[in-house]
Amino acid sequence: MGEGKFVWTALPPLPLRGLASELVESIDYYVLRMSWTTGWSLSQIMGLLASSNGRSGSGQRLRCYRTDEEAERLVLSMEKLAGVPHLRCGTLLPLKDIIGRKAVSGWRGTPRRWCPLCYKRWDATTDWEPLVWSIPHISRCPIHRCLFSDKCPRCGAKQPGDRAIATRCLCRKCKASLGADGSFAKQSKLHAWVDTQVLSLVNFCAEPSQQVLSADVLSELMSGLKAKANGRNRIDLLGTAVSWSDPGNAPSPLSIRALVNLSAFQGVPVVDLIMRPREAMEAPLLDLWSGSHWIASPFARNEDPVKHARWLARRLLDDRSLRYIPPISILAKDSRVSLIKLREFDPEVYAWYVHAYKRQCGPSLRQARERAFLVALKCLENLDISGRSHHYFWWLPAEIEKKSHVDRSDADVAFYAAMRYVRLLARALKHSERLSMVTNSNRWIESAPSPASPLAAT
Repeated sequence: MGEGKFVWTALPPLPLRGLASELVESIDYYVLRMSWTTGWSLSQIMGLLASSNGRSGSGQRLRCYRTDEEAERLVLSMEKLAGVPHLRCGTLLPLKDIIGRKAVSGWRGTPRRWCPLCYKRWDATTDWEPLVWSIPHISRCPIHRCLFSDKCPRCGAKQPGDRAIATRCLCRKCKASLGADGSFAKQSKLHAWVDTQVLSLVNFCAEPSQQVLSADVLSELMSGLKAKANGRNRIDLLGTAVSWSDPGNAPSPLSIRALVNLSAFQGVPVVDLIMRPREAMEAPLLDLWSGSHWIASPFARNEDPVKHARWLARRLLDDRSLRYIPPISILAKDSRVSLIKLREFDPEVYAWYVHAYKRQCGPSLRQARERAFLVALKCLENLDISGRSHHYFWWLPAEIEKKSHVDRSDADVAFYAAMRYVRLLARALKHSERLSMVTNSNRWIESAPSPASPLAAT
């Protein structure tokens, strides 16, 4: 009698839960479950994976958002050691040549999130944390439709992502349960559509038969979009949608946010966009780009300086009395944010500001006024300008003229601009919580700036 084939594995063959669904288990939680089952620490498990790849040490953690080659090797090693195929379905690896590393921008710094209602009814022997919990573009639980939590309901403490399963539903600080009744807020149709598109991407990755998409898909998609955008003089908006400084160059991997933006512009589901890019180009909705909304970065919080910087940029653009605005690099530096983060948070305001800055005057005059503006800022450093108009400091333009070697008219322009800038910057930094920047619930979509802005319209 023949015997069935039996293979011993180094790790127990735990199946990935929720396979082939939008609620597929994340690889992060799978590793925690493997640790819980075997009694091994995470460092020991990662060390075993590293050694199976011929590497020493515990290696890096397996994360669902990682799409680099090292992450792919670790997933393959886990599949081999556990004897379980398709563990990549708990990651975004099937999209690695489409989204690349840009998709993870900001994720490393985001706290762990969970559904409070799921945790309230949690059974560690049968339940699991889905991949969608780790994708910040989704705001609520697909099962209960309540908002995700990222802090303890009692003490407000953030929770570590690698906390063991045995104590995972308890606060690391006060030991209270992280389960609760949950918060519910009305969701707009637009937000619901964004959730649906991101869930469809997760479902796409969770299908065991799905192979890694070729980088040719991205090339075909972007070449088609560029051709249509150039034909309608919309290449600048294409660059804004995908956060590229030069969209005319060869395509580079996109972020999930950019994919969903492009899906909205073309009026097609995001999976159709990547599976049938040629057919997706037939959608005639690019003419509507000028009225589109944008999916903003979900990583910024209400107190984040990037919101202060965005508010400051808008106020400078809307000030009709200004004849000069400083480069956006100065604005970002004074607001204590990086240019990349400001552009990612609100690509449209960023693009409008850069456009207005370049169009306000010629390069030589712009350089002279910038020099005078910086001198004016230096002169105002130790002066109390609160409650005083620029006429009070009548003597400063002459000093600016002398120190920056510009004409008196340019010194006057730079001085007035510096006065307004310093006042607005102080408000942005000190009173940002009272300013109407964005509402607490609006984490995703921002309307386009008003075309009535005098500088933006030049």
